[in-house]
Amino acid sequence: MNLIRDFSIIIKEIVKYCTSKELNLLSSAKIHLLGKWLLLNCSNFLITSSNMKATKSSTSSSSNNNDQLVDTVKNAKLFLNQNNELCAASQFINPIFKDRYLPILDTKWMPAKDLIAEEKCINILKELRMRNCLQLKVDEIIDLYEHSAKQSDANRRLLAELIVDMLMNRYQEANNLSQPTPTATQQPDTSSIEKLLNEYSTTKAVTLRHFLMSVNWIPLQHERPQSYPQSLIWKGAELSPASGDIKIRYSSPRDCVDTQYAYCVGSVTCVSSLDIPVELKPFIDLKQVNLDNVVRHLKLTTKCFQSSALKAEWYDYLTVAKRCYEYMSTYEAQDIFRELKANDLSEWIWNGAGFSTNGSNNLITE
Repeated sequence: MNLIRDFSIIIKEIVKYCTSKELNLLSSAKIHLLGKWLLLNCSNFLITSSNMKATKSSTSSSSNNNDQLVDTVKNAKLFLNQNNELCAASQFINPIFKDRYLPILDTKWMPAKDLIAEEKCINILKELRMRNCLQLKVDEIIDLYEHSAKQSDANRRLLAELIVDMLMNRYQEANNLSQPTPTATQQPDTSSIEKLLNEYSTTKAVTLRHFLMSVNWIPLQHERPQSYPQSLIWKGAELSPASGDIKIRYSSPRDCVDTQYAYCVGSVTCVSSLDIPVELKPFIDLKQVNLDNVVRHLKLTTKCFQSSALKAEWYDYLTVAKRCYEYMSTYEAQDIFRELKANDLSEWIWNGAGFSTNGSNNLITE
């Protein structure tokens, strides 16, 4: 134990010297080299100390010394990031974990490349409280969004997927879900997601929930889904004025509907292209579909069919009509007829070769 205590004193003195503005005469690069030396040569000691702290298996005095040492190293700015700024381990984002998100992460969160090249360094940085990309704070998410507005569509979509991934991770952690979703009788724990969404940014004066509801971060589905008629209007298609190419648009949750409703309302409202797990739908509050939306879409469907449908598209029009009928069947007949009348739609029943008024009552009651 004396050897461990003496070694603790040595490490503490190194850290104290490196982080002291009065004593330290070393450049950032030299401090970084000392920090890297600690990671490579004192790793077993740091991990042992960290584990002892977690299990509380040591004596009181030695445990306190180890706790102090690990906390000292965790909080010390000993390592360079990719902007050549000294950082503590907790300021880093793990570059190995879910590396598909690396293109959108700020380089100030990335450990210097010589640390990334050493697997041992990354492993010890994780022990020293290095976070991963699913543990971003509200300020960091907002900064990423503001920066992503100037980036490519691919990076903007990556950010949207990262936000969904973060929320799903909170849900799974709270419900211990490496296993299946809770049963119908078991209420899922949503407190962790609520905590994240209610996290307040003092610099932006907004909660994450309010921010996500008010900005255009959700990518819209710009192409018609399979079996959606090409001659039927698609709200997501927008030509770029400069090139004439389809331009991917983004919206806030309140201005687009879930992708499952694409065939029911695709001509009258925008459709999200995000794959949102069912567990998260109560928290990513997309626009609600209503009967008026579906009837207006059905009316445009009948008009587009009459004016421009090719015979080859008849099956696609039938697919759209069926989806509309399925949604409408969840309402009372009187409500449906009220909307049909309000939208001046009388010929809306598919008869095999087009739309007509025949059999309307039978279809509703069935």
